[in-house]
This record gives sequence, C-alpha cells and structure tokens, in this order.
Amino acid sequence: MLASSSLRVSEFLDADIYKNNRMLIPKSHEGSTKRAWVSFYNEEAEVLLKDEVPKITVSGLNHAFKKVSNKTGIHIYPHLLRAVFAQEMGLRQVPDRYIDAFCGRIPSSVLARNYSDYSPEVLKKVYENAKLKYFS
Repeated sequence: MLASSSLRVSEFLDADIYKNNRMLIPKSHEGSTKRAWVSFYNEEAEVLLKDEVPKITVSGLNHAFKKVSNKTGIHIYPHLLRAVFAQEMGLRQVPDRYIDAFCGRIPSSVLARNYSDYSPEVLKKVYENAKLKYFS
C-alpha cells in the first residue's frame, strides 16, 4: 500500500479511504514544508485492503519493517517505498510535477503552479495511465 500510494506512514494510517475509486485523502501533515493532498492505490494493494487500514501505530509498523529486514537480510523501511514509487512513476513517463503532487509537494515552477491541474479527477487519470504494478 505504501509503495503504490507514495504516502508517509502517518498519512496512510490516518487517511480516509474511498474504495470506489481507490483514493486516499490523508488527514495529517498540513505543515509548512510537508503536505499531503490526495493519492491513490493500485489494484494489487486493493486486494490486500479488505476492510480498512489495520490498527497499527507508526512505531509498530517501523518495528515490523525492522523485524522483516533482520529476518530477510534485505534493508527495507517505509520511507524507501516513497522513493520506489517516485522512481517507478518516473519510469512510466509521469511528469515530475504530478509525482511531486502524489508525494505531497506542489512544485514551485510557474508551469506547475499556474498551468497544472491537481484536481483529484486529473490526478486519478494520471495515476491510472501510469499502470503502476509491482507484481505480474
């Protein structure tokens, strides 16, 4: 879910989930440098999301990642999944300004600020056109 949505752990754990269009709207992170607007999750994550976001804390999730990393020998942590998301979207030719928007950063360029539509409808189209998948 984290890899397909680009959300920070705290944003994901506190997000409103709209299953009809696989949209996530975080309730947290309205700070001066970090924001969260809207994101989506792919069909692979939809299968895993049966009823609602599991009741787990940020520290509990971090502990689970550490435990799995120690067991497998593969160093993976939640923030890494944001980087994976950004890289995969870039490989699918998604413009940087939309990748930044999914990650909660609205770019400061004139084109991005004044001539880009960041409405949930447009972001959904951009997300769906990317056909983000991690498993075949």
